[in-house]
Amino acid sequence: MKHCEMCGATIPQGENICENCGGIFSEDDSGTDRIIGNPDWGRISIDLESIRGDVTDIFKRVKDCWLELELRSAQRLFSGQLVNREVPVSNIDLYGPRESFSRLADVLKIAGEELSIIEFHSLPYDELYKLRDIEGKSGGAVT
Repeated sequence: MKHCEMCGATIPQGENICENCGGIFSEDDSGTDRIIGNPDWGRISIDLESIRGDVTDIFKRVKDCWLELELRSAQRLFSGQLVNREVPVSNIDLYGPRESFSRLADVLKIAGEELSIIEFHSLPYDELYKLRDIEGKSGGAVT
């Protein structure tokens, strides 16, 4: 049985792409460390200084959403990016697929925030792997 690494939906036998979100799949629930299947990965930047509402609440919503996406393993390449981060910070830079950017944008929109506070910048795979290797050597998350 295949499960989407982005949304967790079951993917029918013989299908390669999730009909629910267009994400990649794994053959079991363990997930993978791969980028393949996500054609557009990059840096997701959120400007917390421009938030109109309660920054602590918005940060918690973003953090909860991001940790849920990490549990689904599509972002295991850069896991733990928000684990030790707390407010106050002026901005957040995260690394993941465009699908995750869309999920975070939805969280901000539901909270009544302007979507101009979140941006996505595509990065080439070699730069992403270099960032991952730096994270691994430092023993911490990419920030």
